[in-house]
Amino acid sequence: MEEPTATLPLLDRRETNDPLPPSWPEPRFERFAHILVVTQPQGRPFVARRTWRHIAEDPGENLQLAFLDSGRSRLEQNGREVFLEQGDFTLIDSARPYDIETPTAFITRVFLFPKSALGLSETDLTRLTGTPLRQNHALSAFLVPFLTRLSHQGARLHPQTRDKLVGEVTDILTTLVGEALREMPSDDAARHTFVLRVKAFILAHLDRPDLTPELIATAHHVSLRYLHKVFAGEDTTVARFILRARLERCRLELAKYDPRDTSVRDMAYTWGFVSASHFSRVFREAYGMTPRQWQLAAKARR
Repeated sequence: MEEPTATLPLLDRRETNDPLPPSWPEPRFERFAHILVVTQPQGRPFVARRTWRHIAEDPGENLQLAFLDSGRSRLEQNGREVFLEQGDFTLIDSARPYDIETPTAFITRVFLFPKSALGLSETDLTRLTGTPLRQNHALSAFLVPFLTRLSHQGARLHPQTRDKLVGEVTDILTTLVGEALREMPSDDAARHTFVLRVKAFILAHLDRPDLTPELIATAHHVSLRYLHKVFAGEDTTVARFILRARLERCRLELAKYDPRDTSVRDMAYTWGFVSASHFSRVFREAYGMTPRQWQLAAKARR
């Protein structure tokens, strides 16, 4: 089986000033095993946006490790806003919408690789993407030299040496990410375990129209008040989590089937929506297009 490789994600990008003079270097693209390295030696200020519409046309199950060599940048993803300074880096999930703004000239390196390379769960990815990994983090001192060698010397290395370097970069990054997750502030282990158990229950019963906070509280032998209290630390509510999970499941399932084989109405009822019109409305609010438009866009790229 061929190993998955990363590709550039589809997005809208606009430079905020005049185009670069002809003498300024263009970005350099190099692929080393499953990693795509994009080096921008000098860049103009720009704004970029990747929306659900872009994701429908280009799913892009990749992660981007964006390393800022100079300049300043702002990233917004998963409802979080992060400001990066020289030497900082962050992870961007190409399967989720994001906005980037770089208000000054900059130098950057972006390392794109399949999400599967780090072996992270979607929950951990959501916690980590859109957060800064600062240059003063202890493990960044180990990672940066490997990234620099790969981006500056990778093309000149012997293939076996290069493959080994790619493996080392992946291993160190996996360790760095794990350390960053452990350092993130969290509630007590019991609360965290309970939330994970509730979320697993919700995901396993999305097809039930009667899946409500009351039913979930009863199934877990807790009060409705306690259920809402523990979810307050998740930056969402129980009802919003159910709705988002149903929309995500429908989004993925609609992309698999031809519109002639599976209707939007059938998909809505299959995953617990009691009204096809309500489903279409909340789907459009979440993804910027109707379920039918999403299905047609997915069919076009197959």
